[in-house]
Amino acid sequence: MRVMFAASAGADQVLPLVSTAVALRAAGHEVLVAAAGHGRDGGPAVLAACGLPAVDLAPEADLGAVVRRLRSDPLLRHVTTSARIPADLDPLCRVRAELAEVMAPAAVRVAERFAPDLVVCTAAQGAGPLAAAVVGVPWVEHGVNLTDSVNTSRLVVSAMNASPQHYGVRALAPPSAVLSVVPPSMGGIGGWPMRPVPNDGGGLLPEWLLEPPSRPRIAVAVGTALPALSGLGEVGRLLVAAERLDVELVLVMPGDEANMMGGLPGNVRVGGATPLSLLLRASSAVVHHGGAASALAALDAGLPQLVLPRGADHFVSAEVLRRRGVALVAEPANVDADLLERLIADRALAVNATAVCGELRALPTPSEIATRLVSLAGSPKLSEAAS
Repeated sequence: MRVMFAASAGADQVLPLVSTAVALRAAGHEVLVAAAGHGRDGGPAVLAACGLPAVDLAPEADLGAVVRRLRSDPLLRHVTTSARIPADLDPLCRVRAELAEVMAPAAVRVAERFAPDLVVCTAAQGAGPLAAAVVGVPWVEHGVNLTDSVNTSRLVVSAMNASPQHYGVRALAPPSAVLSVVPPSMGGIGGWPMRPVPNDGGGLLPEWLLEPPSRPRIAVAVGTALPALSGLGEVGRLLVAAERLDVELVLVMPGDEANMMGGLPGNVRVGGATPLSLLLRASSAVVHHGGAASALAALDAGLPQLVLPRGADHFVSAEVLRRRGVALVAEPANVDADLLERLIADRALAVNATAVCGELRALPTPSEIATRLVSLAGSPKLSEAAS
């Protein structure tokens, strides 16, 4: 069987689906992942580092400019899980539709040439469902974060300027299945629940990571491009706060970017290229910006979280985590030693994080879900060609 994955731009969107793609390939199926984005945080580069064949759907597009506009949209702060703003005003939906416009033509070409039996799309990915409709095969919506809904991809397609008819399709069919990585106690969206097993590639582990830490270890993953884009920002405040505490802070960023910050306090390490999921297994807590991959990896590790939302869907994810009692949420400007101390000392955070980890470990694994996905490939064509 041939399976085409279609992913939205960015590492946070592609990493949560890696384990599913790897499970299908391990079962003997041919997999190709179509994504977009540039640099080490771009989807194709991340997928290649994880050992998956990938194709770039927008090699010439400046997706970074689109994402920067999204992050600056003031409406993002008003999007909550209890009161969603209308889809036609939702900045996330608008920008996702803009990204889908850029990626759709290439996604259709790739699907026509690869001839998949099934298309699996990350939620909110509009190009994938269109490609599946054009080649007449079933498609599956693959959840990648805590804020997806079963209608996300179809809302994105409806917000695109180019309608399905533009691609020779009369109407977009619903997904044959929806894979949900949302823990049940955090409002699982139904469909096929699946454990989000982190898979962020391999890497050389520093020897110190294999030794039990002598004091609480806090992993910090607030984005690898932060120093270059906005100076020290929250990282600088975290360094100042950590210097006052008996903790070990580990920065998840390449050494060259860490060097931009000059001398580091004695209790701060640079994790370099160590995959986040491996670092979390040897940590006591994690600080991150609210990205999907970071949030899910922290839940899988059963760690208390401090979320410093910056843009995109970070604010919504942060609110979901806070309501479940597994995370503290703060503005970057409010980071101080007291906040970090609470992160590692709050017993309720630790208990709740352990409970959610247990929920995830009880869900079907990507390997089990892969078996069910195979059965969908024989489904009848679910889209109608335009006459």
